[in-house]
Amino acid sequence: ARTRPPRPRPRRRWNRPDGSFGGVVVQTMKLSVLNGLFASFELGRDSGIYIFLNDGRIVTGYPYTPGQMGQSLSGTANFERFIKERHGNFTGIAALGGMEQLYVYRTLEPFPLIVSVAQASASILDAWNRNALWLGGATLLLMCACVALAVFAERSLLAQRGTAQQLRQAQHELRTIL
Repeated sequence: ARTRPPRPRPRRRWNRPDGSFGGVVVQTMKLSVLNGLFASFELGRDSGIYIFLNDGRIVTGYPYTPGQMGQSLSGTANFERFIKERHGNFTGIAALGGMEQLYVYRTLEPFPLIVSVAQASASILDAWNRNALWLGGATLLLMCACVALAVFAERSLLAQRGTAQQLRQAQHELRTIL
């Protein structure tokens, strides 16, 4: 028997123009399409995109890990924040993996879905650290060049003063002889 991947089925009540119940509209989504879309984003290592139901169950995510799909994160600090605040961002420890991540999330009203992008703090800071080291090194090099130029200018001024003193002395001696 061939097993088919699960498909979330967001549904809404449909009302007639007079406000009475007219039926239920159901929309299915192919998770493979979402996973393909998610794979096109470059989030960095240890990062991912997940879709949850409001009860905490993982519908799908990228990277796709079949063992995680259907698992519930209800009761975890991060998921409770998703539910309470409905949208936003924060830094927290991942319930799956235990590393610090930056979360950006939104509840997809009126559907019972939450989309969350979790990016590892280390992957965000790696680029910043590289830039900070490069800029720090370049700044140090420029400061050393400025100090070297200042020392060179000071020596030039001292040499010029010495030459001017010798010229005055020679001029004084020449006047004395004449």
